[in-house]
Amino acid sequence: MTRLDQLRALFTAPAADLDDERRRSHERYRRAALSSMAGLAARALQLAASLITLRMTLHYLGEERYGMWVVISTTMTMFTFADLGIGNGLLNALATAHGREDRASASASVSSAFFALTGLATVLGVAFAIAYPLVPWARVFNVRSAVASAEAGPALAVFVASFLVSMPLGVVQRIRLGHQEGFIDNAWTTAGNLAAFAAVLLAVALRVSLPWLVVAMMSVPVMVQLVNAAVLFHRAYPWLRPRWSEVRVASARAVMSTGGYFFLLQVAGAVAYQSDALILAQMIDAEATARYGVAMKLFQIMPMLMTFLHAALWPAYGEAMARGDVDWVRRTLRRSLWLAAIASGGTSMVVIAIGQPVIRWWLGPAVVPTLLMLVAMGTWTTISVVSNALGAFLNGAGILRAQAMAALLMMVANVGLSILFTRWVGASGVVWGSVVSQTVFVLVPMGIYLRWWFARQSPVAGAA
Repeated sequence: MTRLDQLRALFTAPAADLDDERRRSHERYRRAALSSMAGLAARALQLAASLITLRMTLHYLGEERYGMWVVISTTMTMFTFADLGIGNGLLNALATAHGREDRASASASVSSAFFALTGLATVLGVAFAIAYPLVPWARVFNVRSAVASAEAGPALAVFVASFLVSMPLGVVQRIRLGHQEGFIDNAWTTAGNLAAFAAVLLAVALRVSLPWLVVAMMSVPVMVQLVNAAVLFHRAYPWLRPRWSEVRVASARAVMSTGGYFFLLQVAGAVAYQSDALILAQMIDAEATARYGVAMKLFQIMPMLMTFLHAALWPAYGEAMARGDVDWVRRTLRRSLWLAAIASGGTSMVVIAIGQPVIRWWLGPAVVPTLLMLVAMGTWTTISVVSNALGAFLNGAGILRAQAMAALLMMVANVGLSILFTRWVGASGVVWGSVVSQTVFVLVPMGIYLRWWFARQSPVAGAA
């Protein structure tokens, strides 16, 4: 079979003459390929829209207000751990239930997770409403102009409201991913991105305030997800529709137990990596944050593209381990790591070479990052993509305890090194802190751990 035939086979149903093991292997790769291609299309559209709107919003908002927008968006990403890992715990539960063809367990897990997330979102919303009038938001974001100071609080409030509404809706994505149907979820994501892009263009044309711009970019996709949820629960998987009667203490305990480890991983990743913009805003200024944000946009291409492959492989690993297909898992992990290293390393070198002239032509000299910043981000991008490929396997296989311990050590080192390196070398120091801490505390120890873990595997794998 030629390479072209092999590629074509990825997008067709497995042949009837294959045995069960080969058919399952083919179907996993086929669904991963479909999900990845759909993800690539969705992210390409999102990236194109982001690049188009970046120029408009930067000139429209100005450096200080745009820097505040970068801080708001990256800081709010830190609070994705607010679901206590329930969403990712649900994903693992669904992947395992899918491998065992257990509808009852899947239904109980979905209902338990949905009502838990709804309760959490309500509590967080009340807490934010109480704290909102007490916090000097302009001082938090280190902005000085009257317009930026007036918009800081309302813009953050809109972002928080959108995030809280999206929390229980997260079960929709987990259901699709748990059944290895990421390609369907990506189609809905594309619809949300298109709607948001149109809303942003309208907002810029009307020259609305920053809070309304946040509504266009963040709230519109949430509305599309509400439609997605209606279709999923009424047509695709009606037996998974959240019902209070389907909530089970055992299912909730299982999801929360697994989710606890994911919670630690989310906290560690958010504090370590999403604090960079806040560190720059406090240690240097909002303009440095804006240059950091512009450079980051260029290097997001490959991580965004690879994210969907890793997201598709995560439930495939879980389903394969539930069936005891350890050889398929080992083979697929090896291939994904090589692909991650080659693809991210190659594209990073290209971006480092052309980054400064491209940004100068695109946005002007005021936001051109230093060469040291570009080199740091290129190095970090490669390490990050490889780490994500490894993390997809660790999550799907249920290797959470060891992963959480490594992540917590990395978090402490990352924040400290980012501050220290920023004092030594300037704005690029926040990125070099991530490079050193991720390599020393995650990649090296987890690589050693995996050699030992695979050597211990019996035909039916267990969690570690």
